[in-house]
Amino acid sequence: MAEPLTSDTACVAQPHPEVAALREVMQTVEDWLPDILIALPPAHRPLMPNALLNLAVNQILSEEGGVATASILQRLAALILAGDRPAAADGFRLMGDDA
Repeated sequence: MAEPLTSDTACVAQPHPEVAALREVMQTVEDWLPDILIALPPAHRPLMPNALLNLAVNQILSEEGGVATASILQRLAALILAGDRPAAADGFRLMGDDA
């Protein structure tokens, strides 16, 4: 006989594999940031956000090209202007088909 479903045994929807992978990557980078910051000269630490942004944009450009990168950045700008914040560990949803 099967056990009845309870709140402890009920099926919980798992995130899409790409969303789960994104969460894992974001957590790994977040875990490494303090060590990276400590390794930098104190005067360079305030530059970390700009450096991360530039690295991210260059990576998107190399993988997606200019048109897609511009579209993603325009969507990000619109979300920021609207006062939106990323949803917990999921990040911003920038396009309909992205993670």
